[in-house]
Amino acid sequence: MQGELGDIPPISDIILDPGSFPSCHLSESDCSIDEMTEPTLVYTDDDKSVCWNGDKFAFLVRPGARDKLMFFLPGGGACYEMPVLLPGAVPTCFTDFKMALTATGLGLGGVMDFEDSRNAFKEFTVVSPPYCSGGAHIANTTVGSALGSTKYSYGYNNNNYAFTWAQRNLEPSLKNFVIMGSSAGSLGTSVWSDFLLGVLTYDKATVIMDSYMGVFPENTQGPIVKNFGACNLPLMQHARAKCEAGEFYLQDFQEEVIARYPRVAFTHVQCKSDVVQRAFYKTVALAYFKPDFYITERTFYKQTNEMMQRYNRHPNYVAYYVDGWFHTFAQWNFWYSASIAGQMSDAPEGTPFLWEWINGLVNHEPVSSQCNGPRKPNGWYLITGTSYCDEKLYPKTLSLAR
Repeated sequence: MQGELGDIPPISDIILDPGSFPSCHLSESDCSIDEMTEPTLVYTDDDKSVCWNGDKFAFLVRPGARDKLMFFLPGGGACYEMPVLLPGAVPTCFTDFKMALTATGLGLGGVMDFEDSRNAFKEFTVVSPPYCSGGAHIANTTVGSALGSTKYSYGYNNNNYAFTWAQRNLEPSLKNFVIMGSSAGSLGTSVWSDFLLGVLTYDKATVIMDSYMGVFPENTQGPIVKNFGACNLPLMQHARAKCEAGEFYLQDFQEEVIARYPRVAFTHVQCKSDVVQRAFYKTVALAYFKPDFYITERTFYKQTNEMMQRYNRHPNYVAYYVDGWFHTFAQWNFWYSASIAGQMSDAPEGTPFLWEWINGLVNHEPVSSQCNGPRKPNGWYLITGTSYCDEKLYPKTLSLAR
């Protein structure tokens, strides 16, 4: 396919075959990292750790330095219980293991290309639980259907196996710890970061949320998360009451996490008019019979700016905005071609490419929030309504507590 996205190989060339990977089974051994020489699948062998469609689940380990960990949560849509009397789910997620494994991006580029000298994570051990559970990496439930079949939304269990393995196999004190998520994985990262940052020990830690801010129709977040069966999980220890009341609100939760860990760098990597985030907004709105199911580019951008204004009150938060509609960078080589001017664009003079900026962020350098356009009050519209930068967000330089 030629054009704005450049050369993209046929889908058959990028689908990963689980059978082509070295593998081990936790029911048979500890699956020690010392026995791994290349990316390996670790099968959990647990009936409560499977994919939406029942496929056996395994997490991906790329062995590297024992004192550097990237815990990477990939995307793959979302499947959630129908908010009506009819049983069943809204089927908008990767449901099988093969597609979920492919979505990790291994071999496609970006942060999962460990031969690229520009990759800040080329020396890291990478642990990535493929996302085939539908519930934004936090669900712990099953979903029935009108036809009587059962779907398995065990994302919490799947991720917890991956985290527990990492905790047992890596150094007890990490030099560098990065939690990163793309798309639905960005939502999962927002929640998992609170738990992971509180359990692990590290010199430096960074939370990178790629291409999902959580713009939802009004009064839909709380019911969805409650139906995920997540309220009684360790992840929700600071939001259990709100979750059980169906009043969980991601932006409140996220801001509290940023404030709770002032030594940790937090960022959103975000396109101004992300087409997939806007499409998912429409899907949720239609499922909940919301009349305002269409969200324009300008309204979406205005709302994401408002969210960032909350996070920006904390010195350990910065952001990297990219012009345009693109969705997710981490698992593609657009990670290296993206600048504030677009996913394939030269960086405007005096500004860093996305990969350069992230490398500085991970090293806790004093990077500054990035955006392309004149600084104007949020809601200032020109042409498409996104050709400005919210003046309340810039300038901003990362500052971490000692």
